[in-house]
Formats: sequence, C-alpha cells, structure tokens
Amino acid sequence: MKRCPTCQSTYTDESLRFCLQDGAALISISGGGPTVPDQEKTLLINSRESGRSSDPPPTEILSPSIMPTVASPRTPVTTPQSSRPTEMSAQNYAAPPQQRPKSNALIIPITIAATVLVLALGGLGAWLLFGDKQNNGSGNVRMDKDRTTGTQTSGSPTATATTTPVAQTRSPTPSPVNMTALRKDVTDALNGWAQSSMERDIDAHMSYYAGTLDIYYTKTNVSASVVRADRQRAYDTYSKLDIELSNILITPDPAGQLANAILDKTWSFENDEKSTSGSVQQEIRLAKKDDRWLIIGEKDVQVYYVNK
Repeated sequence: MKRCPTCQSTYTDESLRFCLQDGAALISISGGGPTVPDQEKTLLINSRESGRSSDPPPTEILSPSIMPTVASPRTPVTTPQSSRPTEMSAQNYAAPPQQRPKSNALIIPITIAATVLVLALGGLGAWLLFGDKQNNGSGNVRMDKDRTTGTQTSGSPTATATTTPVAQTRSPTPSPVNMTALRKDVTDALNGWAQSSMERDIDAHMSYYAGTLDIYYTKTNVSASVVRADRQRAYDTYSKLDIELSNILITPDPAGQLANAILDKTWSFENDEKSTSGSVQQEIRLAKKDDRWLIIGEKDVQVYYVNK
C-alpha cells in the first residue's frame, strides 16, 4: 500500500508511483522511500549494451500501466486574444465612406450670394432706422410749428377754427368757520337768555327763541307762543328769579349754522309765600338766523334735584 505525503491519500495499487490528486511521489507504507522510476538502472543497462554493440540501443517502450500518471490542478488557461480585428470589429471600425467633394464651382456662388444678401438686409435695416428717426424729428418740428402758428401744413388755404374760451363762474368758496368766535357768540346768547328771565322781561326773553321749536321738554314742534305763556305764568307767580348757567359745552356743526349746548342750570324762584329751587342738566339747540343765535330746542337731560 502506498500513501501521498502531501494530501495523505492512500493507494492499494502497488504499480502507482505518483499521487493522482497532486502528482507527488508516493511512499510505501511498509517503510520504503518514494517510489521513483529506476532511471539509473536503465541508463546503466543502456551504457553496457552500447559498449557491446555499435548499434543503437533498442528503445525501451514502457507499458502505459507502468507510466506514472501525474494529476495537476486545473488552472484556467488564458488564451491571448489575437490582436487581429474580428469580423464584427472590422465592421464596427470600418472606415466611413468617403464623401464626394462638392464642386468648388457650386460653393463659391452660394457664398457670394449669401454675403450679398446679408449686406443688403443690413443696409436696408440701417436705412429704415435712420430714416424713421429723421421723419420723427421733422414731424415733431412741423407739429411744433403748426401749434405755435395755428396754420395747417397742407397747401390749401383753409382757415383754422379757433375756440373762444368761456369764462367759468365759480361759486364763492365759503370762508372757514371761526369756531372760537362761534362758541363765544352762542355763550353770549345763552347768558342773555338767562338774564332776561331773571329780569322777568318777557319780550326780551322771547327774542331769544325762534318761531317754532323742534322740541320743548316733552313736546315736539311747539310754537313760541306756548313757551311765552309758560314763562309768563312763572313771572307772575314769583317775584324773584335767580338763574345760574355753568359747565357750558358747545358743539357747532361744520357749516357754523347750528350749535348744540349742554349746560347745568341751577335756579331759585321765590315770593312772599313760597319758593322753589333745583338743578338740572339741559340741552339747548340753537340755529343762526340773520346773524343771531335763536333757540330751536330746549329739554332737560338730567334732573339733579328739585326743592318745592
């Protein structure tokens, strides 16, 4: 029995000399060395045979079973590619077909014609551009001349129509209202109204009222005669009247023709037999008529107190 010292494979065939796996020389398990061909003996026999005869020694033909079989690992064999182009590559890299050269006689006229056309178009564009500018300039000058002289540019001597400006009458703009002076005038009218009542002058007192009042305490559209009768009864009943106005706040309208006054009125009426007093907040409305402020409304806003 023999064994491979490299891969440790064992063989029972005594005729084998080399490992079938890696081609290493086999070793006899019984203690023999590697089995190698007895080449020295063969050479010695051949030398002896050659000394005896001048004829060439017979060639020893070994049996295939005796020939050592060497198994070598399969390695991929890289076949060098031929540098010659294959049929496909030859087709791919085939030289492009040669184009036929154009005739110089056809190229030259086309080039000349294109150049002339470009130059003509450029000249036409420049002429149109500068011509338009000149026309605009001359037209503006002519228009300005026509505007200043008032004549037409045509050769026909036609008269130009002239428009006569019509004077527009403007309505007088109202002067701004002097609110300070307005409030002073309204305050003076209220103080005169109270003073005439304290003096029990019925005519002077009624001169501060308009002909009709929009509101008179709880009534609306009240004639001044109703107010006159009311005041006359008070004057006949009490011999002494004391009226004081305070905290007067006047709010005029933007046109300065109406005014609304909020004020505190404190009064004390008395005679030999009885007396009454009180304090209220009143609202008095006034309108400007013939440069005078006349009362067109009177009512109590809040009653502070009344003593009878």
